[in-house]
Amino acid sequence: AFDTSTLSNKRNFFRLYSASGGIEKCRLSSCRFIHNTSFGTYSFNTLNAVPDPGPRRPYNFFGSFDKKGMELIQKQAEASKFDNMTIWIGHYPLSTIITPRPGIRHLIKDGIVYLCGHLHTLLNYATKMYAANGQGQFELELGDWKDNRKYRIVAIDHDLLSFSDNRYESWPVILITNPKDARFSAPVHEPSLRIIRSTHIRMLVFSSSQIINVTVKIDDRKINNIVRNVAGPLYTVKWEPSQYKDSLHTLTVIATDSQGRTQQVSQKFSVDGSRSSLEVFPSIILLLNGSLFVSAFSVLY
Repeated sequence: AFDTSTLSNKRNFFRLYSASGGIEKCRLSSCRFIHNTSFGTYSFNTLNAVPDPGPRRPYNFFGSFDKKGMELIQKQAEASKFDNMTIWIGHYPLSTIITPRPGIRHLIKDGIVYLCGHLHTLLNYATKMYAANGQGQFELELGDWKDNRKYRIVAIDHDLLSFSDNRYESWPVILITNPKDARFSAPVHEPSLRIIRSTHIRMLVFSSSQIINVTVKIDDRKINNIVRNVAGPLYTVKWEPSQYKDSLHTLTVIATDSQGRTQQVSQKFSVDGSRSSLEVFPSIILLLNGSLFVSAFSVLY
């Protein structure tokens, strides 16, 4: 709701063109989208903290929920509490959402991740705006589409969540789903021990042209087993996780398509629960208390 007098205004393109804009409770504060499978239920819960009316910059910097909105969010959180996984999605980072007590972080603490935008890359001072809070939940900002053409792929592999932030038309795109990136290990919310019991490294590889080669390395040593294209973008290769049971290791995937374009992705992983750290500056920004953010903003403006 940017530069709109009311949420029902015809300039509110979210209401008119988004998948959830026509659902009243989505416009009020939160709604729940459920994906049912033969092996479990996955909830995608939205947070709509946009102000009403919707002002222009810089006055739309903060979002908010009133008591009624918080009650609806709590109902969504309770309804999805025992699902295989709950993912929260919204525009505003939690540090820029003003709410009554006990606060928004408390209500959504059972979700594995909160996906958001708004701050994006903080004018390119923080190109990877990721943070982990005290409940083992991650907050993941995504760079903007307008200027930087960024988009995100999220995958759930045996109830382990992975993601990849990419630039449009940069091919191939690689998302390693097992073993997952050790920076985003969430043993409170996902069965992390499944990594050590797994039989295959798994990755999703996309391109606008045919993929002709995928190479997998661990600690700079090529895995000699055959990399197989199981179906669509899914590629796998057999491995022995017990060989890497101590501390952190580096997994590298290199993909080449028929146009000769090559992409390489490397990430740390562990099978013993070891974690690698996130960048400090983005974590400080995302984990700020909302009232402190308001105070700082008031001083600036």
